[in-house]
Amino acid sequence: MNTTPITIAGNAADIPELRFTPAGKATARLRVAVTSRYQDSTGAWTDGATSWHTVILWGTPAENAVESIAKGDRVIVHGRLEQREYQTEAGDRRTTWEITAEEIGVSLRYATAKPVKITRGASAA
Repeated sequence: MNTTPITIAGNAADIPELRFTPAGKATARLRVAVTSRYQDSTGAWTDGATSWHTVILWGTPAENAVESIAKGDRVIVHGRLEQREYQTEAGDRRTTWEITAEEIGVSLRYATAKPVKITRGASAA
């Protein structure tokens, strides 16, 4: 499978939504807003267009994100850009792009954080 690595830094548009698969594996979804900034000809900083990214997390990172990330927090996400196709209730085929996160964390550019190492069952090796 051909994957495209991607790293983004932006603001959490919502709190991560935790769910569990029928097999009991944790998964979480959140949206991240990324706004580019540039200096105009006068030297003033100007906001560019905002892009919205859906981020999918699995397992322990999903559970940790739910406990650690709040709406508006600045986050850094590293993962794989993946295309997913689905069919609407009306029968229309749609395509969406999502980031399956391998790593996620709060940015320390505008805040501080104190990591707390946790242990969860056998999967926390």
